[in-house]
Amino acid sequence: MVKRTISGFLLNDPISSVSVDIDVSANEFERRNNLGQYGYYEVTPADCGIYPNVDRPNLGSLTIQPGGFYENLTIMASNLSLQANTGIDSPKAILKNVDIVGTDPGPTTGTSLVKAWGANHHWLELWDCRLRPQKPTMAYNAIAGHSFRAYRCEITGTVDGFSTYDTNRKTSTDVMAEAYGCWVHDLAYWPNPPDTSHSDGSHPDCWQVEGGGIIAIGNKFDGFVGAQYAPTMKGGNQSNAVFMIKPDVGLIGNLQIERNDIDGGAYSVNFAHDAPDRMLSLVGSVSFNRFGRNQRVNGTTISMPAAVTGTFEGNVYKDTGLPITVKHNG
Repeated sequence: MVKRTISGFLLNDPISSVSVDIDVSANEFERRNNLGQYGYYEVTPADCGIYPNVDRPNLGSLTIQPGGFYENLTIMASNLSLQANTGIDSPKAILKNVDIVGTDPGPTTGTSLVKAWGANHHWLELWDCRLRPQKPTMAYNAIAGHSFRAYRCEITGTVDGFSTYDTNRKTSTDVMAEAYGCWVHDLAYWPNPPDTSHSDGSHPDCWQVEGGGIIAIGNKFDGFVGAQYAPTMKGGNQSNAVFMIKPDVGLIGNLQIERNDIDGGAYSVNFAHDAPDRMLSLVGSVSFNRFGRNQRVNGTTISMPAAVTGTFEGNVYKDTGLPITVKHNG
């Protein structure tokens, strides 16, 4: 019987590694469930996104209900404005093996394939989903807002992958979003014009943190645009950043960015200040990540103001295993 080995680590014991023998002829659901919800370094297309060879009827636009379970579907957009969010223990909606493709034609004003914002937004979990617009536009991010968790999802073809903030909790550094075992790659870019959001066009990021905290463990973040969008604003195929961490909406803290595979971006992890009342200081942990060397600006893996403090340990280059260099911007 043919088997293969997949290595990873357990979230509740993040220092250890586990090897799981997988029968390649087994049902794909069982194969991934053997991996569980654990993060792991070597995320491959076979380990995340929608399951192959599964019928997913197209329901068009879907309003997701609190506590609802939605499986094996194709949907254009998800309306997550449901009821008052009463906390993490409230009934949460779960999407499993759902292909979220957006509308045709695509939107012309800023939105997301998954809209996780507003006073009435409820907690959401996405398992083994793909977020890829059928008609990419400069207006599409993949999932934006707060109160969501993504497990083993694939995100591609949008300007930003994850974007997190909560306009109703501007002074909170609570964890607002989590991602485990996901793959973000081949982002989208438009010059100015038509995209006037910045003077040099779109600023695609794998994850833009604008407020609060996040947990990102065991994901693969490729900070590059798709071939059809290159070159970007500064030439080349790098995105703006992998993690763009700037308190545009609210305070930022309690970051847990650990054991990810990270490459690309102008800087891969870019911390930046905003207004004087929202300066970055104690941000949390960016640790035990593995970095490629394909950043656009002098191979800078992490760039941050000198005033930023937190835990930055065990980050290494993938090719050598040697510690990375960090750029401090005075």
